[in-house]
Amino acid sequence: MPVIDWHFGNPWWGLLFLFIPLIILFRSGLRIYRRKVLNVFSSKTLRPYVVRNRSTAIFVAKTLALCGFWGCLTLALMNPQGHPHFAPGQGAGGGGGVKRQQPEDVIFLIDASASMTVKDGRNGMNRFDTAKEIAELLIQELKGQNVAIYAFTSDASLLVPPTPDYLYSILQLRQMQINEGGAAGTDLSEALQAVLNQAKKDTTLKKHTLVLISDGGDNELEEPTKEQTRIKKVLKAIAELKEKDWDFYVIGVGSPQGAIIPDLKYKGQPVYSKLDERLLKEIVEASKGEYFTENSAPPLQLAKRVGEDIIAGNKGGAFSTAQSSRKLVYKDYYQIFLTISLAFLLFAWLYPETVEKES
Repeated sequence: MPVIDWHFGNPWWGLLFLFIPLIILFRSGLRIYRRKVLNVFSSKTLRPYVVRNRSTAIFVAKTLALCGFWGCLTLALMNPQGHPHFAPGQGAGGGGGVKRQQPEDVIFLIDASASMTVKDGRNGMNRFDTAKEIAELLIQELKGQNVAIYAFTSDASLLVPPTPDYLYSILQLRQMQINEGGAAGTDLSEALQAVLNQAKKDTTLKKHTLVLISDGGDNELEEPTKEQTRIKKVLKAIAELKEKDWDFYVIGVGSPQGAIIPDLKYKGQPVYSKLDERLLKEIVEASKGEYFTENSAPPLQLAKRVGEDIIAGNKGGAFSTAQSSRKLVYKDYYQIFLTISLAFLLFAWLYPETVEKES
């Protein structure tokens, strides 16, 4: 089944929908006023001709048409876009036609646990949407590397096996859900072990880069008796990946202040979550990787920085300076809604509300 992607380029115009109830109220007030006037001029001495009462059905139809006009006009202003594709001349594996000397896989490991629903990110976004935005922007910065995407909770789900098809990867990333795979909780050691097991199956000579995006929360770290065991398991997986010459980028999402996790209680009490950097920094230190937080730079700048590092770190590293940046573009559909809105307006304007006849 094909993946459908649809979004609005200017969603803030959606506030104009709030005027639709005002249109209905105005039209209702107008109908009441007309009936009062009609009653005043109902005597034959004041009215030499008879005007039929306006049809209720026509009045309702024209009111709905005006609402439809305003609604479709608002949708047109919101600039609906779909059918994502790369600009002409940019294939799924990169632009410019320059082939890399060494294949490379960039593996995204994205936290999909319930704590990622906390809205303490930039502009009130939750951590999960922030993580997906950073990952999407980073994918668009790549130039020919394969992309793989894992979502992890207490288990890891491979959503996208290594592929040069960035469009497919982005669409699958956008469909990722909280508690992906039906598992709750958070277990980073299991996620890293899944990545490691997959890496052991790959016998090709490749360079690998792991991009971990998480708020650092881990169920077992809350229990002192299990904390050291869990950290050892995580660091053991990191060490095995480093033996295979993997590079690491860790991006922490969330704020140090944190907030309550929505719709989640433990023993009847709300659960508080914040950006927990303990384990994330342990991973960075063990892997000799780089650590960023979402607050260190806007998502686009952060993606550019990491993307440039990944490309520059490619030991095969030869790219033409003329190679164009790959951009995901969309087809605009505002014309459809604009046309429908004009049709509604013409109906409301031209269709007669009443028929006059001589007495």
